[in-house]
Amino acid sequence: MKPKGFEDQPVAALFDVPCACQNLRRASRVVTWIYDHELRRTGLEITQFGLLTALAMVGEANQKRLSAGFAMDSTTLTRTLRLLLKRGWVLAQGAEKTGGSVCSA
Repeated sequence: MKPKGFEDQPVAALFDVPCACQNLRRASRVVTWIYDHELRRTGLEITQFGLLTALAMVGEANQKRLSAGFAMDSTTLTRTLRLLLKRGWVLAQGAEKTGGSVCSA
C-alpha cells in the first residue's frame, strides 16, 4: 500500500534530494554514461580508458598502486586489466617481487 498522498507528488520531487552524496553519485553516473557513449566505437569504457591513460603517463605500475590511485577494489581492477591484457593494450610482468603484477601500456 502506498503512503497517503504519494500519488500527488510530482515525479521531479524524486530528484530533489537534499543529499550531496546522492547528487554527486547521480552526476557521476551521467558523466560516465556520456564518456562510455563517446568511447563505444573504440571498444573501451571510461574505466579502461582511465587505466590506459595513467599507465601511459607513469610507464608502469603494480596492481596495488593502481588500485589505491583509482580507489578501485582489486577484483574490479583485475577484471578491467584482464580485458586490456586480452586486447594487447597492456602488458603484465610477474608478481614474484612486486606484490602484484607490474602493468604497462
